[in-house]
Amino acid sequence: MPMDLRQLRYFVAVAETGSFSAAAASLRIAQSALSRQVQALEYACRGSLMDRGARGVVLTEAGALLLTRARFLLAEAASTISEISELNSEPSGMVRLVAPPSFGDILFPVLAVSVVRRLPGVQLELREALNETALAELRQGGLDLAVVSSPDPDPRIDYVALCTEPMILVGPPNDPLLAVSSVPLDLLPELPLVLPVGSGWLSVVRRRLGAKASPAQIKAKVWVQSPGPMKALLRAGLGYAVLPASAVQPDLTAGTLSGAVVEDFSLSRLLAVPRDRPLTRAAQAVAEAIRTETAAIVAAGAFGWRAPQGERRRRQGVPGSPKSHQIPA
Repeated sequence: MPMDLRQLRYFVAVAETGSFSAAAASLRIAQSALSRQVQALEYACRGSLMDRGARGVVLTEAGALLLTRARFLLAEAASTISEISELNSEPSGMVRLVAPPSFGDILFPVLAVSVVRRLPGVQLELREALNETALAELRQGGLDLAVVSSPDPDPRIDYVALCTEPMILVGPPNDPLLAVSSVPLDLLPELPLVLPVGSGWLSVVRRRLGAKASPAQIKAKVWVQSPGPMKALLRAGLGYAVLPASAVQPDLTAGTLSGAVVEDFSLSRLLAVPRDRPLTRAAQAVAEAIRTETAAIVAAGAFGWRAPQGERRRRQGVPGSPKSHQIPA
């Protein structure tokens, strides 16, 4: 006679309460029915599983082994039912996402529209933060997903590539230093820079240039968290900044700032996912929506570099828009 999950559940209840009467009360069944099911289980196991006495039941060696296995089987059965039930329902629940300000300004509106239309059971919490803050919150469990920029490897986080942007050295309008098509990367440590707090690009520069780009060598007096105030400081002539093309293209087109491509320097945008805990179905669905919407944004040219019309006439060899970046499967 094969055992079934009901018999295992009854057996575990008796073993954990120490008596048939207490187990019957907790299961809300007649004690006689409980005894019959445990006896049927013992018949299937071809031997006694518990010794019955005046002071309650004591598990035999076989009963102790079955208790361990039964707990595991019951937990697996409950987990399986829950997982299958979830697959048969729509994703739901809160998904917390952080992205850099320049990227979030472009991604968040289209992502929110997509999620509201396609995933009615999902709620979004959208915030802006740079690498240092975003990765710390993701490790601590305060976020489900984070978009980060050229991060260092992390054993607790997996990264999925989204796109790559050229980096632009930006300064005041009509700045003579920027009246060229591009500037070398090793020029950056020689300039008075306004730097973003917690940005990933500075660590990339340090890896590439070594001691020349050490904190002691960088000429920075002001650190700013978001692009808006940073660009206001540049317009006031306080120095230069390095920003992704998407963050400054409207300003360069309007002539309120000037800029030049930094040679051989781009910023990778990646979706950071915690490795030590599984994503909910809602977070998985939002992650897929991020990849889809980013691919559409890339195809529309939002992350490409386009020199303003006036700049095209006076510069030679201005880079065109980069090739489309493929989103990995």
